Amino acid sequence: MKRFNAIMSSESQKVYGIVALIVVSIILGGYNQFQETRLQSASGTPKSGVMVIPIEGMISATGTQWEMSLVDTVTDQFRVAASNKAVKAVVLKINSPGGTVGASQELYGAVKRFSTDTKKPVIVSIMDIGASGAYWVALAGDYIFAHPGSIVGSLGVITQTLDLTQVPKKYGIDMRTYKAGPHKDLLNPWRSPTRDDEYLINKLLETVHNQFKQVLITNRNVTPDQAHVLADGRIYAGEDALAEQLVDQLGGLHDAIQYAGKLVGIDDPKVISSERGIKDWVKSFGSMAASFRPYAIPRLQETLEIR
Repeated sequence: MKRFNAIMSSESQKVYGIVALIVVSIILGGYNQFQETRLQSASGTPKSGVMVIPIEGMISATGTQWEMSLVDTVTDQFRVAASNKAVKAVVLKINSPGGTVGASQELYGAVKRFSTDTKKPVIVSIMDIGASGAYWVALAGDYIFAHPGSIVGSLGVITQTLDLTQVPKKYGIDMRTYKAGPHKDLLNPWRSPTRDDEYLINKLLETVHNQFKQVLITNRNVTPDQAHVLADGRIYAGEDALAEQLVDQLGGLHDAIQYAGKLVGIDDPKVISSERGIKDWVKSFGSMAASFRPYAIPRLQETLEIR
């Protein structure tokens, strides 16, 4: 009987959860309709302006139990900018040291698709830092601003792993590895890399590095020889980045917004914020709920980063 009551209680909780989701969906629908009209004036005519979309912190396609990933958030904001007729241009406010390769390429592609599909200009404003994968994303923009002291560049690729080969000797603790495929444990920190391992890792890094350099050549109108020198992993102050053609103009966010406005024929343009609202909160809550799985075991893995 107790088991039956427990099962019924569990089923009741599921029903309550479904009802709660329905209520949230109704509220969300009304909110979305409000969001679409809140930028309109009293006469119903949209107020044209420039949307500012931030890219801040490490670039990753992995969210947390509390919020969506940076890639999903920024991509959603570009969808809003594409569909909202009031948005005539976008300023991409970057303050990021970079991140993983795939996530950076995903955002680069999202910006390029937005520009191609909408014909709306994308102006980049680099704040403290726009390096590595963040600079890869910046290359998708039509024009790049940076402060004289902003950190720009770091066009390189890196992957790292611990060296635990001395642990067995010192502490008597070792790791047994069973694998199918001789290179399946390529970055295994418990053994020294072989000559083949080093060749394969360096080949991988070189391939992605060449992709980075090709994006630089395509978007900044530099020669392959110039790209080879510029993309050696070093960082540049904004002033030096301008001299090396990595950015187009020195200035801050205000300058970028004004420049974007002039491109679309708007003097002193209205700034349309891309602040996250209830819709994003609900998505975050859903991600959090989905993360509560029993016996979830965190897994340590190596990642390939652009920096």
